[in-house]
Amino acid sequence: MHSEQEAVRRTTLTTAMHPNPSPTMRISIRPVLLALFVLALAACVGTGKNSPQPQAQSSVRIQNQAWVDLNIFAVEGGGSDGSRRRLGTINGNSTAVFRLPDSLVGTGRDVRFIADPVGSAQTANSYSIYVRPGDQVTLTIPSTFGR
Repeated sequence: MHSEQEAVRRTTLTTAMHPNPSPTMRISIRPVLLALFVLALAACVGTGKNSPQPQAQSSVRIQNQAWVDLNIFAVEGGGSDGSRRRLGTINGNSTAVFRLPDSLVGTGRDVRFIADPVGSAQTANSYSIYVRPGDQVTLTIPSTFGR
């Protein structure tokens, strides 16, 4: 019993001698903890066989032989229900290369392209194709398009 009273007294004295840390002290500790957490996460990224591998960049090369300017879109999934992603605009009678987003490329993914003339309701659709990482797809718009 004597030791329990002594432990309570020591706890009381310790609390009285060391009051709760001030808000200023808490704020200065948080950045240190955050920095330690970030360093721990960085240490987990390896350079061995399990490290992330960069994916080769895929692109689409558009040869616009028509005289109209075109907005070029990629549709994921190839179907009519897929979402359109604008790749860019190409001027009439010119060639341009657009980078394909990584989310459209790879195993189990197919894509189709839409050429939408500026100021016109007419559009042209490609077939649905499978694009692998590192591929460059060539899409030719004939000179008769947009007339």
